[in-house]
Amino acid sequence: MTLCILRSIRRPHVSWLPAQGKKLQAILRYAVQLFKEGKSYPEKAANEKLATLHADTASLRRGLVENRLMQRQNGIYKRI
Repeated sequence: MTLCILRSIRRPHVSWLPAQGKKLQAILRYAVQLFKEGKSYPEKAANEKLATLHADTASLRRGLVENRLMQRQNGIYKRI
């Protein structure tokens, strides 16, 4: 199953988001690489980057913040 996730990432568009666990973490670790360290991104810019992976940008953003890969403050996202 993990191999399927990696294959779907290489497309580069992910066709589905797993609910939780290692599969979701693998996608989130890939997604965070779209953002440069030290640079701030307004929500709209973050959505544009994440939309290249999956249409559900809100879930991706939430996952990135909840898994402490990014931080959010006043609608601005920053890679940790």
